[in-house]
Amino acid sequence: MLKSKYTKIHSWLRKTFGLATKCESKNCKKVSTFYEYALKQGKEYCYKRANYLMLCRSCHTKYDEKKDTRIKKANFHRGRKRSEKTKQLMRLIALRKGTQPPPLTKEQKEKQRKRMKGNTYGFKKGMIPWNRDKKCPKITGENHYLYGKHRSKETKSKISLAKKGKPSWNKGKKCPHMIGNTNGFEKGFTPWNKGKKYKLKNKYR
Repeated sequence: MLKSKYTKIHSWLRKTFGLATKCESKNCKKVSTFYEYALKQGKEYCYKRANYLMLCRSCHTKYDEKKDTRIKKANFHRGRKRSEKTKQLMRLIALRKGTQPPPLTKEQKEKQRKRMKGNTYGFKKGMIPWNRDKKCPKITGENHYLYGKHRSKETKSKISLAKKGKPSWNKGKKCPHMIGNTNGFEKGFTPWNKGKKYKLKNKYR
């Protein structure tokens, strides 16, 4: 069958009947969420809706596969023994697929230490970064997407409800550069404004 005819028929199915939205096979395991039209067994490609089924991708491949290919795939590893190296590789791949990475061995850790020793990635002590005291012109000021806008009461209440009960990011943490720093104030030091009252010069109108 020509590829052009195949594409024309599938485009006709999508335009007239819309995209496939479900899997019509009874043995569907709901592995994939991508659905497509599949030709029924014993039917020919033509412009008839009755000749096609809606199947997910996994069921479509199983439906189109012949019995001989399935048997070959099943019997491919039958009777074969895997070596220890392949078993180790399979274990590592299985670990990498999960959330936690595989633990490093002692040899790998030593190699990593030797490779990283003395490597500062071009940064030296006392080096000033290029972006210090610089602001991004695309985000700051009038270019910011929230410039001149005010949040409504509904959005404010939603934000407060979402953050209610959650501890702050700096709770129980001490700032390292502020430990022991009294900014010139010592024990017994009297402040300059002690006993003085604040007088409003400009009264509110």
